[in-house]
Amino acid sequence: MNILKFAKKNLKKFPFTKATAIFTSLCFIVSVVFSQAAYAVMPTTIPVASTLNNIPKTLIPFNLGKITDAYYAGTGDIVINIQDLHSHEQTQRNISSILSILDNKFGITDIYLEGASGTLDTKWLSNIEDDSVKQKVLNTLLANGRLTGGEYFAVQTGKNDILKGLEDRNVYSENTKRLNEIYNKNVEVKNYISILTSVFNERSKQYYSA
Repeated sequence: MNILKFAKKNLKKFPFTKATAIFTSLCFIVSVVFSQAAYAVMPTTIPVASTLNNIPKTLIPFNLGKITDAYYAGTGDIVINIQDLHSHEQTQRNISSILSILDNKFGITDIYLEGASGTLDTKWLSNIEDDSVKQKVLNTLLANGRLTGGEYFAVQTGKNDILKGLEDRNVYSENTKRLNEIYNKNVEVKNYISILTSVFNERSKQYYSA
């Protein structure tokens, strides 16, 4: 899940989790559309929750996403929580389009991403001088699930310092290490599962009724 934060106040001196807990004034979910074709007969725009009086009702096209919830906490800060489908190319393109719409309307100050920590630098992509080569690289990374909509947006707009990671670096690193250990035992686990499946099948013939 990607978290986009519009901040009227300077929240950089606070940890993100504390800042959102204290200063979050408005939050709504933008559920990304997995297939545009499924919504071909639907209206092109969607209604916005009544609490979002300062956001036009036609702001988010329906083929990009829909607003499902909103909460007003009594301040002027806005936090937008975008529901993500990881490694899905069209979803990431939709997220990038949503970010572009919101940025053009309000001006984005920070985009917070899962699976990362600290400030993320996208200059290595933005600095590709040949635009056709850059687009091929971006399209390939998107198609292979290696690039998020937030990263794609940052590269396309040249906002190379707008992305921040949500994770605690130490905790995330330990979890990543643990996941790698699990994957390394993949063959061993599959062998055990195969044996267990065979045993269960034999026992089912013995104990299960027709």
